[in-house]
Amino acid sequence: MAALLSVQHLSVSFLTSKGETQVLRDVSFSLARGETLAIVGASGCGKSVLCKSILKLLPPSAVITSGKICVNGANILNQTEQEMCRLRGKVLSIVLQNPMTALHPSRTIGAQIGEAIKAHQRGMTKEQMQERVRRLMELTEIDRPKERMRQYPHQFSGGMLQRMVIASALASDPDILLADEPTTALDAVTQEHILELLVRLKKEETGLATVFVTHDPRAAVRVADRVAVMYDGEIVETGPIREVFQNPTHPYTRTLLQALPSVSAKNEKKNAAVGHVIIGEKEPEKQPIKEILLDVRHLGCQFPLTRQTVVRAVDDLSFQIYQGEILGLVGASGSGKSTVARCIMNICRPTSGQMVYNGIDIRQPLSYYKNKKMLQQSRQILFQDSGSSLDPRMKVCDIITEPLRIWHMKPKRGSMQAETEYQMRSVGLPQELSYRYPSELSGGQRQRVAIARALTMEPRLLVADEPLTSLDVVGQMQIVKLFQHLKERHKFTLLFIAHDLAMVEWLCDRVGVMHQGKLVECAPVRELFASPKHPYTKSLLKAARNM
Repeated sequence: MAALLSVQHLSVSFLTSKGETQVLRDVSFSLARGETLAIVGASGCGKSVLCKSILKLLPPSAVITSGKICVNGANILNQTEQEMCRLRGKVLSIVLQNPMTALHPSRTIGAQIGEAIKAHQRGMTKEQMQERVRRLMELTEIDRPKERMRQYPHQFSGGMLQRMVIASALASDPDILLADEPTTALDAVTQEHILELLVRLKKEETGLATVFVTHDPRAAVRVADRVAVMYDGEIVETGPIREVFQNPTHPYTRTLLQALPSVSAKNEKKNAAVGHVIIGEKEPEKQPIKEILLDVRHLGCQFPLTRQTVVRAVDDLSFQIYQGEILGLVGASGSGKSTVARCIMNICRPTSGQMVYNGIDIRQPLSYYKNKKMLQQSRQILFQDSGSSLDPRMKVCDIITEPLRIWHMKPKRGSMQAETEYQMRSVGLPQELSYRYPSELSGGQRQRVAIARALTMEPRLLVADEPLTSLDVVGQMQIVKLFQHLKERHKFTLLFIAHDLAMVEWLCDRVGVMHQGKLVECAPVRELFASPKHPYTKSLLKAARNM
């Protein structure tokens, strides 16, 4: 079968203040019509740079030092920008890793999806285009598409924005889809639907060819025919996906597969390993310390959808978090998890209910402002979108120590540099990244910088909104073990919002399940995973076990 896309001996370097850094080294692969190739590897190994190279969307500091990229036999590296504009969207389309920065904040979702249709499918009437947008939104499981298409990106959750980006990429019926981590911000049920959608698209007559970039081998197995494993800018192993994963030859591939956690069956625990550390059954759960750090009662938060209708993002939600406890919060994208996090941190103003943190009613403006300094120092949040939560004009070393400078606090390690080095080691970042800007980092590296910044203050309560989505499985386990260490040594309290139920099961003491703004179930983690009560919890666990 003739190759639709062929990458031959591609090498890419970045020019930095410290000299030339090689990001891709002699990368070669091909992709046939109707085929799906999974590219699997750690965050920072060059997966996203490879996708941007294929589209010729690299930043000015990047240089393609050697190689060819052929689409339908033609080397696109020799094509002009005008010729590339005709290819992008119609022949080559991309699902970018960071949906918040991929969408224009001042344009409606409908207009942005329709833009690709208008550019490549001329002659459509306004009504036809709106109908096409509506169908694409339904295809990616966005509810109430007629109303939603008139909304703006900031009015959606991270998972729903991810679905918008997928809809936009499919709008012009491309021949080749570059999907850069398309399912990282999605819950297990929606993730399964998107993977099924990608499988269905490649089986249709159009024969969509897909490069599926992911750090999760479980997702890759569901959709891909072949796999290329990347490590440190190189493809270290490639072949039919089941053959590679059943008989891996490279040490990194074996480490990646061993690090996979899994959701336990009803009365069964499966083990995962990282190197020589076996992760399986947790120690018997201790009774939670009965010192309530955060008490949320009948919390409600609603947003206007149109002039006549409102969305109840959070509806009569109540829970408590004990000192030294890790509480997991799971549910579908758009179920209200991020809104709960923002309410707890006084970023979003709830419409009803009560929130008491360490004896202080933080919903009341008077008591909040009276204790504002203490509250901001003892509570920290990790935002779902690390790309937009980091100042693009600041270097990594300045970002990590910024909270200390704001509050005029002396670093516990003696100096700002020593504090930066300590926190970077804690989250697994190499020291040479300390003088880089966020735009020079991968999605997973930016996420680790955000975690390091939050931990610099050694908070009493950390609200972590999807802290693991951009990390590979080895990096995820490193951060999870860090959280576990902080809990054991410092009575660290964590609200852990996540889609990865395997990580939730291993890390958390209790878990709450959200569905359509309501907390439908909350129980100790073993009890909930062994005997779920609510139908939605059962469907969520079933989807996770099928991964």
